[in-house]
Amino acid sequence: MKKTIIFCVFFCILTTASGCWDIRDITNRAFVTAIGLDMAENPDKKYKVTFEFLDPYKLRQPGSKIVTLVETVEGESIGQAIEQMQGRISGTINFTHLRLLLVGEALARTKHFSDLASFFEKYAEIALRLRLGFVQDGQALDVLRSNPKLSRSVSAEIIRMVQLERDFALSRTNKFFSFLSDLRSSKGVALGSRIISAEGDSLIRHGATVFDNWKLKGFLSSEETQGANWITGISEVTVIGETNSGAYTYRVHKRSLKATPTVLDSELGFSVELTTIGHIVEEGEKSLDFTNPENIEKLEEVLSQVINREIKSAIAKSQQDFQIDYLGFGNFLKQKEPHIYEELNWEEVFPVIPISVEVKAKIDKFGLVK
Repeated sequence: MKKTIIFCVFFCILTTASGCWDIRDITNRAFVTAIGLDMAENPDKKYKVTFEFLDPYKLRQPGSKIVTLVETVEGESIGQAIEQMQGRISGTINFTHLRLLLVGEALARTKHFSDLASFFEKYAEIALRLRLGFVQDGQALDVLRSNPKLSRSVSAEIIRMVQLERDFALSRTNKFFSFLSDLRSSKGVALGSRIISAEGDSLIRHGATVFDNWKLKGFLSSEETQGANWITGISEVTVIGETNSGAYTYRVHKRSLKATPTVLDSELGFSVELTTIGHIVEEGEKSLDFTNPENIEKLEEVLSQVINREIKSAIAKSQQDFQIDYLGFGNFLKQKEPHIYEELNWEEVFPVIPISVEVKAKIDKFGLVK
């Protein structure tokens, strides 16, 4: 009798269980790894949206060099473009693997960045790790259709470049949400990442973009970006000091920056003090005798002068050429002297504020670093 009852119970469970009929098969999803935004060619549309999809069929082929598909559609909004793209592919579009957002120069110069960012900051699937880049002299579409050199997709190639940011001071790297935060905290002023699509499908990631009033205003070269990174960045920096015995390459691994607002005879100014500690990674033809403290002091003085010139050049670029405080002196003033900052029209005052620079470069190692 007990066996009959147990059998009936199991039979009822098996016949009434719903099972897993509504589970989404991963093979039925279209994973987006990168998105490019450009000006639409159709005057009735606003955006040209380019998608980089993982191709499940190419992923199964070990010899396949590129494992992505690149498709483009235009829409009145980014959301509408996504809906139109969904009508062209069989898989459900999924953004959990989205790692890169590229924006073409023409769109970045004309559109308020908060409009471009609206969809990405509101969509729940998009992760905080999303990286952002702006394409100089070209379209995001061109970059996503280029051929990567060492990776199996353009997005993976650029992300690998980005991961070198701490060892590469010639560029500016931003996560999407960090860049958006910088814009919001400074009335639309920020430094962004620059991408160049060179001849032969080569990708170059160095330099930076300058934003003001939430729109792209111009670009910084790699040298100009290194100068700015002394003040704004966290990257390790390499500089070369010339002496009578040749050139010496100095690699900074620790630094301390102090930017202090000063008021003298009612005139506002800034004093920038930078201390660096690093090692010599390459020596000139006639190597200095580093057992002699005087030689070390002479080389430290030369390196201090080189870094001083780079910082002054970056400040001049910001004040004279752009007249935009993308180096963040307004933030320094707001933190230390908020009452002075509130009384000023900072956008008008910044270009003429005197800024002094003092650098002390210290050497703590010579030769091969293990």
